[in-house]
Amino acid sequence: MNQKDIKRKIFNYTVLFLGFVLLNLSCSNLFTGSATTDSDEAKLFDARIKIDSSNWTGAIEAINSMSSTYLSKREVKTLLASAYAGRCGLDIVGIASNLQNPGTTSFFGIFLSALVGSSSTEADDCTTAETTIKSISSSAAYRTVDENMLMAFIGFAKVGAYLAKTADLDGDGTRDAAFETCDDLNDTDTAEVGTGITNALLSLVAAGSAIGGTTVEQINTTCDALALAIGEDICAYTETSQFDSTQKLDAIRGMVGESSYGVGLGSPAKCVTPNDTIELCYAACQI
Repeated sequence: MNQKDIKRKIFNYTVLFLGFVLLNLSCSNLFTGSATTDSDEAKLFDARIKIDSSNWTGAIEAINSMSSTYLSKREVKTLLASAYAGRCGLDIVGIASNLQNPGTTSFFGIFLSALVGSSSTEADDCTTAETTIKSISSSAAYRTVDENMLMAFIGFAKVGAYLAKTADLDGDGTRDAAFETCDDLNDTDTAEVGTGITNALLSLVAAGSAIGGTTVEQINTTCDALALAIGEDICAYTETSQFDSTQKLDAIRGMVGESSYGVGLGSPAKCVTPNDTIELCYAACQI
């Protein structure tokens, strides 16, 4: 079995089979349903087959053609979110490995490189995946461990997709030299990056996961520093509508641009030495 097959199987196990057993259907019921091509059970079976072959669009179409009653099942929502996450470009194995062993790559750099080549299309799919998990519950406290683990990786992927489409236009997996965090991250993309971080961190806590170790601790330290600098905890905002001021948006831009904590991408012009700390980078964006 080659590495690609192994990764795909791990992805499928991690995302699709954690926390639910075939929607509480027996194997006999599943395969009986699959013989009736217009039944919800058959569409479920078809969607899982398509996901196993990385046919994300086909899986999404199969799931969205189900009845409203079936679509309301949290297990189906989880399956749909995983399909959108796959089409977004989420690689759970790669992100988890790099979080555990980042080397010299920064927190944001991990996700930027993981979602290299992303456009607005992939970024939108990440957002849809996140929204789908939120439709189960907007609070991590009321989601299962497996739902929260999926949400955490979706959040990280969303961060990477929105940064990749803005900060890595040449597609080499690193920040473009010309990228300026204070000026080039528009309000919409900045809010998506902010909520991606928050939903990921809160979901990891709710799941009781220590994945990421010191790498995740660094982003928490950065959040604390920002809270002191601006007087509010922007790392508690899970909805883009909560990033409703220039101050809040510039705090995220400062986080992306800083380099002193080993979290940000670093950024020329406004966020270079001596403005490379999160506090000073944020203040520079405010000017």
